[in-house]
Amino acid sequence: MKKLAKIILPVLFILGLLSCTVVDNEETLPIDNADNSNNSEILYNPVLISDSLDLVKKIAGDNMKTWTASRFTLSGSTLFTSCRLDDIMTFNRDGSYRYDGGNQLCGAEDNRRIKTGNWTANFEKKTILFDEGTLKEYNADIIGFYDNKLTLRGTYMSMEVRGEYQAQ
Repeated sequence: MKKLAKIILPVLFILGLLSCTVVDNEETLPIDNADNSNNSEILYNPVLISDSLDLVKKIAGDNMKTWTASRFTLSGSTLFTSCRLDDIMTFNRDGSYRYDGGNQLCGAEDNRRIKTGNWTANFEKKTILFDEGTLKEYNADIIGFYDNKLTLRGTYMSMEVRGEYQAQ
């Protein structure tokens, strides 16, 4: 039971991280520059990001950046929205994060309000990897990125999870 809880807890953590609703028109990444003259630069609707370091700066700011959940879906359903909309994720530039599940936890694996760990951004794959090499390891696809909005996609129990976060 304890081993199962260790596996389920990270999944719910990521569910919390992705606590947002499906965007009707999926923002696909990458969108190449119109002239394709510089394939190393990717346009993230409409944030231009040139490499991994730039991606980290956009996610974590100069030192840290806080993102709050604004929309969430699980397999297209918004039934779990209410317990996710008070979630807050803080990305630190040193590669650590702090997840606050808010006052309304969703239950099951999402039974602790504060969770911490490490994160890395992968520019080439357009992903954020949480807690690499641990039982909590989780990969989230970056499917939309604006200066103040980050949209992520992942899976939970083989179901698609999408979350949208607003920068604070």
